[in-house]
Amino acid sequence: MKVSKKQNFVNIISNILALIVQFAINFFVVPKIIKNLGTEAIGYVNLSTDIVSYFSIITIIFNSVAGRFITLEINNDNYKKASEYINSVLMANAVICSAIALFGAIFIPFVDRFLNISPNYLGEVKITFIITWFSSIISIMTSVFTVGTFAKNKLNVNAYRNIASYLIRIAVIVILFGFFPLKVYFMPIATLASTVFLGIANYNLTHKYLPELKIDLRLARKNSIKEIASAGIWMSFISLSGILMRNVDTVLANLLFGQQAMGNLSTARTVPNAITMIVNTIGTMFTPTFIAFYSKKLHKELVDEAKTSIRVNGLIMTVPVAGFIAFSKPFYSLWLSSVDEKTVDLIVILSSVTVVQAFFNSQTMALAQLSVVVNKLKLPVFVSFGIGVVNIIIELILGKTTDLGIIILVVPSTILMCSRYIFFNCWYAARIIETKSRYFYLTMLRTSLPIVILLALYGFVAKHIVIDSWLKLIAVAGACGVIGYPLAGIIAIPIKEIKPILGKVKRKLLRK
Repeated sequence: MKVSKKQNFVNIISNILALIVQFAINFFVVPKIIKNLGTEAIGYVNLSTDIVSYFSIITIIFNSVAGRFITLEINNDNYKKASEYINSVLMANAVICSAIALFGAIFIPFVDRFLNISPNYLGEVKITFIITWFSSIISIMTSVFTVGTFAKNKLNVNAYRNIASYLIRIAVIVILFGFFPLKVYFMPIATLASTVFLGIANYNLTHKYLPELKIDLRLARKNSIKEIASAGIWMSFISLSGILMRNVDTVLANLLFGQQAMGNLSTARTVPNAITMIVNTIGTMFTPTFIAFYSKKLHKELVDEAKTSIRVNGLIMTVPVAGFIAFSKPFYSLWLSSVDEKTVDLIVILSSVTVVQAFFNSQTMALAQLSVVVNKLKLPVFVSFGIGVVNIIIELILGKTTDLGIIILVVPSTILMCSRYIFFNCWYAARIIETKSRYFYLTMLRTSLPIVILLALYGFVAKHIVIDSWLKLIAVAGACGVIGYPLAGIIAIPIKEIKPILGKVKRKLLRK
């Protein structure tokens, strides 16, 4: 599928807008919720979302590859088979949603028997779970209708639809927080409104671009369901691995340490999650070039591009990660002004440990995409799944046998994930493209040096400058960023490669 420059630009803009909206919502809403309801309120929202996400493991089996099956038949003008596929997925989703609804009907009324819920918020938490459950069911049932824009290569329309959903979410939050007494379930209501809009929009767009498709569950076929499921099973394993590493910790925090600890952990992950979203956005930008070099059997160019991906992605994230760690204490002190200093210190530690993952992930995420390029996914999937299982076991053992507290929910996962990024991703990428892994390790080592130096530099600045206002924090952080990027580039990029890069920049400027 060929994507135009305009579509790429719109998709990039929509992704950037999504990041801005998500961060803006959290930046303004989270402190207000914490001030009025406490940190545990944030924890309840994330807890409901994480528990519902467990069901995504099953739905991904069908929905992750449905677009591919349907689009292939449409391109062959076989709309009868395409209709069979889309209705088969709808039938599978309907069965799954029925199971989710049944489980919710049993679980939600007695949620306080399974989890630690404050009696003061029990009613609001139950409403939060109901809304989140309903939102998930709508999302699952309508997800297959994204095939309309996908099959007709209307990705720019898809992006416009996403932008509209973000604006709806903001509007609902502004109305609820501006005109009604604060409730735990306000953010889930905004998410539900956005989900309903997306569901309706997806259905209408599919009807518009693929009017030949017939939506009739009587067209569903067991063989088609089995065919799609066999292709999507690996994607479900990938999803399960991510859930084991990220979406179980809030439940463990609640069960092992209580709702206050759960809320602190959820709050601490707000900024690291935003940084991770940036990593995920930039992480795949080298994949089209990888595919081009691999398909043309340009081995040297592929290896060089892989090394470049380590440098570029690593350098992009060096300053944000180093800056966040160094200035996290003044940031949280200003952002969470209603929280006591001891809790702020705990959140600073949890955030700083968690965000380390983002830096090493940024360096090797493009390398991980090579397994997709050469279609060798089984080993990475099993490694990810194994790490997820080991992580849960370690956290449970430490939680039951030590008094280390909630820190045990971030340190083991950070060590395991960083080990995977550093050792496995580099080794496996080198293996599948038949090159020496030391090339990647040496590049990664050199790209990691700047963050050590910047941490020392930024830490010195944070220690000797009193930052007691947002204006001062923005000014100091901005100045550090201006200094940090050139310094990081000089350290990370070999001198012999700097001149060609400057030459390319100069030529582009002269063209303008």
